[in-house]
Amino acid sequence: MERRNMILAVVFQLIFATDFSTTALESNMNRSDRIFNPLFFTAEGDNSTVRVIRVAWILKPPYTVLLSNDSIADNQGFHGLIQETLLRYMVVECGLLYVSPVIYHFELFQVHSEHTLIDMLRKNEVDLACPVFEQQHIRKYGEFHFFKIIEYPGTEFIRDDFETNALSVVLESILKSWPLLAITMNLTAIAGIIMWALDTYWNRDEFPRKFLQGSWQGFWWSFVSVTTVGYGDKVPKSIPARLFSTLWIIFGMIFMTIFSAHITSVLTALSLDMEPTSLEGVKVAVLGNGTEYQHAVEQNAQPKVYEKIDDIIKAVKTKEVEGMFLDRYIASYHQSRSDLASHISLKSLNFPKEVGVLFSKDNKELASCMEFHRPSIMMLTQTITSSYKFMEKKKTRKVNLFDTSSSYLNGFMYITLGILAGLLINGTLWQILRNKCKTEVNNNLISVEPVKEGQLRRSETIREELETAKLMLSQIQEQFKKLEAEVLRS
Repeated sequence: MERRNMILAVVFQLIFATDFSTTALESNMNRSDRIFNPLFFTAEGDNSTVRVIRVAWILKPPYTVLLSNDSIADNQGFHGLIQETLLRYMVVECGLLYVSPVIYHFELFQVHSEHTLIDMLRKNEVDLACPVFEQQHIRKYGEFHFFKIIEYPGTEFIRDDFETNALSVVLESILKSWPLLAITMNLTAIAGIIMWALDTYWNRDEFPRKFLQGSWQGFWWSFVSVTTVGYGDKVPKSIPARLFSTLWIIFGMIFMTIFSAHITSVLTALSLDMEPTSLEGVKVAVLGNGTEYQHAVEQNAQPKVYEKIDDIIKAVKTKEVEGMFLDRYIASYHQSRSDLASHISLKSLNFPKEVGVLFSKDNKELASCMEFHRPSIMMLTQTITSSYKFMEKKKTRKVNLFDTSSSYLNGFMYITLGILAGLLINGTLWQILRNKCKTEVNNNLISVEPVKEGQLRRSETIREELETAKLMLSQIQEQFKKLEAEVLRS
């Protein structure tokens, strides 16, 4: 009875206050008193054995989560899915209640890469490594015993959930279509020169013989025709020119159809917000050089490795990358902490892997005991993971090109209204000033009119007096001629 009470007391002590002492890897590698083989001590007054389990671990929440500074532990350790599912069975079922009772103490080594994790196992510096991601049928680390905890939940392709403005997307798509527009303008200029050459001999008025002047008129005709507007201000007259114009108008119809279809497809994709069918060539951020990196390579994406989730979120927001690849459980963990509150999942990708821990070669007995309790551990794991809340999928939404809530559209509308109001005001003022100037000119003309009438009357009087003087002079001249004739006869 005394032994049973002691065991129960130790069980509660280990469950509620397990000694997880964390030691930095670099500061422990040089200690001369470090014993790397499993330690066995006989407990005083008991047949149980005290054993130190050295654990190498990588920070990868929610599998392994760093304890906060206000934790009950003297030094920071870790908790999370692995600790919650394995600790109880290691300490109790495979420890105190085992055939040969063992009291486990844990010594932790935090590392930053899976390579270091496996290297420590191979050097027999640790007894357990976690978390480890292994493929289902092809074990990468077959030399060690892999204990599966759960199936790999899959990878989420996540990006910033910004509200895309339809008008800006259309404008951006037009700008991105500049090669098509440039080629069309080149062909338009060529067609204008051809039209000038074909029609200038029969239609000099509309296509002058001078090259620069005529080709410019030809460019105007070809531009109007390719847009299927057809003002009709210039009409080809020769048969070759009309045949060419028919072909050119057909080309314009094809071009406008392609361009309209491109804009329509952009709006349709934006409206449906479809998940990407392919991630080939997409720049994605991954957390560490692990499973997400392998998944990105498998999808032919362009992965960029980051060590911290904060750096990934910043890279996505600054458009350094187009999105991120995250383990579904890791994404759920950061979502619960509001780290990914403004992000959304676009695509879920499956990867045939398993998540678990690796036992060293010297811990086959402990691994076998854990395998015996695998069904219970799997049920506990499912219970814990069932409470995880996963990222929300992007929902289909309606897109209105002329959405009144759009800041771009409202700004453009106000700008055009301002321009229109300015033109109306300036035009009205110009008309008022013009009318005023015209009135002043008319008044000046009216004031000058009496002066002109007096001058005209005086001129007429002088003209009449001159006529009278001329008449008198002519009469006097005739009298002189008569007197002269009489003198000559006498």
